[in-house]
Amino acid sequence: VPPGERAVSTYESRAIQLAADGNVRAAIRELLLGSMSWIERAGLIRYRKGLTNRDYLRSLTRRPEKRDAYITTATCFEFLYFGRRVPTSEMFEQCLTCFRGAFREEESPTTAV
Repeated sequence: VPPGERAVSTYESRAIQLAADGNVRAAIRELLLGSMSWIERAGLIRYRKGLTNRDYLRSLTRRPEKRDAYITTATCFEFLYFGRRVPTSEMFEQCLTCFRGAFREEESPTTAV
């Protein structure tokens, strides 16, 4: 299922619940998917099978504040899933802060021209 088919707030809620349950690794993954959802819903990228984190990052070239927030979450995700690092609540809090600062649904996404 493409991330953009679910609301950004759905991913945020799930992430908070997972973190509360002690599953920080999955919580950070949800925040990454929420960021991807926002990017897709803003019309900055069209979902297709095989897209990478780098593809989503490239779509944010003209939005440095969102790009920085995405980099934070994607980096933590990659450390946890590919670098076999131990997840910490501090990692989650940093990702959540960046996510809330950049990918809130209240902000109306505008398509890039």
